[in-house]
Amino acid sequence: MDIKDWILIGGGILLAAVIVHGFWVAWRNRRDTLKMAIDQNIPRDEVDEWDLVKGELPNGGARSRGESPPTREDPSVAPLSRQTPLFGEAVDGDAPIVAEPAAARPKTGPSGRNRNAERPERAVEKRAAPKSSRKKEQALEKPVAEPQEIIVISVLARDGASFQGNDLTQIFMKNGLKYGDMNIFHRLDVTTRATQFSIVSMLEPGTFDLSNMNEFETPGISFFLQLPGPDAPLVVFEDMLEVARNVAAALNGDLKDEHKSAMTAQTIEHLKQRITDFSRKHLSQRA
Repeated sequence: MDIKDWILIGGGILLAAVIVHGFWVAWRNRRDTLKMAIDQNIPRDEVDEWDLVKGELPNGGARSRGESPPTREDPSVAPLSRQTPLFGEAVDGDAPIVAEPAAARPKTGPSGRNRNAERPERAVEKRAAPKSSRKKEQALEKPVAEPQEIIVISVLARDGASFQGNDLTQIFMKNGLKYGDMNIFHRLDVTTRATQFSIVSMLEPGTFDLSNMNEFETPGISFFLQLPGPDAPLVVFEDMLEVARNVAAALNGDLKDEHKSAMTAQTIEHLKQRITDFSRKHLSQRA
């Protein structure tokens, strides 16, 4: 046997030794277990049952900061049968204690205070009022924005005459105006049904009584557009101006501005400029 044969034999033996050592290490690790040294000198009667129960709770049980756990000798710790009355059981002659339903338990916020206790009368109203009443109450409580700008076009009867109620109703209906809120007529958006502009009588209180339009008469009517209001106020103004012209032509009336002066082309351009300026200012405030 030459040197090469000895090298091959030695290498095989070394490889086998490495493999056997690896199996032995794995086998030893599986057999090793965690051992705990227990002092056999500790008497069993010194082990507190409270500590045993506390060990079963997460984090060793909940207690106040700085408070030591109660012991069995603590008089405040009584058996459950003595400390907690059963359902319907009376305590010291008092009225029976009835379990409170979950729905009636007060809700507390992050601070631990009862949210209903802050405004008890409000909580009673919410429980007593039906859902429909709550929605109406919320709608009434919502603040209504006051108009910042009002564009007015008036139509006056000539020579001291008056417009008759039936004539007004017919021309209003012909121009697509609807009778509605506040007992006056409105132009409503076809899609959203929101009010675009409205029409009132020049006689106080400015309303129209549909049940008595046969006897109703007024020296004039006023169209008004409130800003902020429609999304396209210039378009709505053009519509309002056209309807006012139709009414004036049908009832032989005259177009007037808010000061009851003649409605000229210059007056119309001035009103358009007011709408444009308001829209620009309103958009800048919102931005």
